Amino acid sequence: MAITALPDIPQRSDPATFSTKADAFLGALPTFVSEANALQTDVNAKQAAAAVSAAAASLDADDAADAADAAQASANYKGEWSALSGAATVPYCVSHDNMYWMLTTNIADITAKEPGVASEWISIGAGADLIAAGLAHAIDGIGVLGKEIENIRLRVLMTGQVTITNANTGQPHWLMTTALTTNVSLPYSLPNANYTVLVEIEDADFKERVGEIKVSSKAVNGFTITVTGNTNNIDLRWTVVDPNFWTR
Repeated sequence: MAITALPDIPQRSDPATFSTKADAFLGALPTFVSEANALQTDVNAKQAAAAVSAAAASLDADDAADAADAAQASANYKGEWSALSGAATVPYCVSHDNMYWMLTTNIADITAKEPGVASEWISIGAGADLIAAGLAHAIDGIGVLGKEIENIRLRVLMTGQVTITNANTGQPHWLMTTALTTNVSLPYSLPNANYTVLVEIEDADFKERVGEIKVSSKAVNGFTITVTGNTNNIDLRWTVVDPNFWTR
């Protein structure tokens, strides 16, 4: 699931483009938040599915390793290592310390090369261990991604919806003589008013006539939204984002 790339970040060192870039950047954040939340849901679902698949795959890997052990033992099994002597030539399989071992290099004296100690031997069950380790690493990676998505989600402190009605639609022009305002009370107070408010039009009688949307009078417990257009039943979705308050 893709996330739309954010526009360039406004820089105070470039005042000529600061306002334009700031409007574009803040205007893109509602879409980013929605896509990030959707991605988090998708990742969580896939993480759960991956965990189930990993558990099943681990069991299958164990079964496959057991089958491989049996096949190796049946085809090339020479017996318990401690009971053998003389030269050993690949393919050669022995049992030792309750494990099966496969010889990788011809040796002149098997008694001088103990499985698990000498490098000429390899455990036939090692492949299953590598598969299980790889699956565990993949699950850890999914968990890290989920935490990053959660960090993005935590930047959105709260969101809500407000409706502006009884606009003076009888005026002949789109812009009204007196702009309409509505006060928004936050569910709980913030430590400061250094937050950003993103406003998105969800619906209106005429969306193209909503006009300019302004946020003012920000306080720790609320803010004011003003619209300058000439339409009615304006449904607005507001989102409070506070990077200064956000901590990992």
